[in-house]
Amino acid sequence: MTTKKNNGSELERNVRAILKDLQSRGLCYLWKLPTDLRLTRNGIHHGEPMPADFMGWRRDGRTILLECKDVDRANLPLGKSPGLTPFQLQAAHMAQEGHADYLLLWRRQDRFVILRICGDIVGEGLVSVPWKKLPFTVPMASLPQALEGAIMSQYETPPLPSGSPVPPRPRRLRHRSRARGAGPTRPAREGHDHPGAVRRS
Repeated sequence: MTTKKNNGSELERNVRAILKDLQSRGLCYLWKLPTDLRLTRNGIHHGEPMPADFMGWRRDGRTILLECKDVDRANLPLGKSPGLTPFQLQAAHMAQEGHADYLLLWRRQDRFVILRICGDIVGEGLVSVPWKKLPFTVPMASLPQALEGAIMSQYETPPLPSGSPVPPRPRRLRHRSRARGAGPTRPAREGHDHPGAVRRS
């Protein structure tokens, strides 16, 4: 197992502990979404991709999705690994339109930031999130308070600089391990060729 994988697992373990505490206090109920693995005659392969690492709801009924990225890079890619995949970007758009929160927790070394995808990332053509342009980052020791605040909408998540866009959402996603689209789909609205447009929150 690589150091990067170990770091990612460590971050998820920390998040699990924080979410367990929030659940014990009746604030929210989020669970880890398991990886879909399928056994075939050629071995084990990934099945359906997941929209985020954690998903659930808070006590007022609002749905929360949380994606964790432990990436030591100056820029976090959007639309490709090791950043948010096209499937996750589409899920974030659909979450926003469904009045759910899609949170991105990005850790880089001993600091982190929490962003609301589609709320903080707006516009057209952005291919990555630049760490140095974030208004502020937070030391890892503050993760429990910051994550609770972000989930309960009491933590002010930093907006990206104005004009920072997001890649256009594909009409239908195709997962590389499947011949047909694996992403969430929905019917196009009458009078619209594109299934949805990027909206500011």
